[in-house]
Amino acid sequence: MAKRAGKTDGVVTDEDMADVIRAVLPKAKQADMTAALLIERVWRARGRTIALDLPEIVDAKSVAEAQARVLVAVVQNRMSPRDGRDVSTIIEHRRRALDTVEYEARLAEIEERQGQADKIKDEFRAKFMQQ
Repeated sequence: MAKRAGKTDGVVTDEDMADVIRAVLPKAKQADMTAALLIERVWRARGRTIALDLPEIVDAKSVAEAQARVLVAVVQNRMSPRDGRDVSTIIEHRRRALDTVEYEARLAEIEERQGQADKIKDEFRAKFMQQ
């Protein structure tokens, strides 16, 4: 995933952010709501990855299996419901892409058959029109 360049890129370092969090965290623990909101925002934006054993998603069966594994991970508290939703959304996008490829192939086959039928129809008409 591409990272968006921000105004603070190159100005604020990871060490700077760690210092800010260390300074704000005690205030958040003492019920300073502004500090708590800052900590919450940093926590949600931390950009961590999720390790989840999913099958290769190549068809409807593997989509269903992947979604089931995400559900189990959420139920077993191995991932948050929000993370489960995000992973499920990615799986759904993959399903849509697979559907699009399948529909495109079906349409190409239908168009090919229609072309062949039109050719046969035209040959038939030409043959009987000449008689």
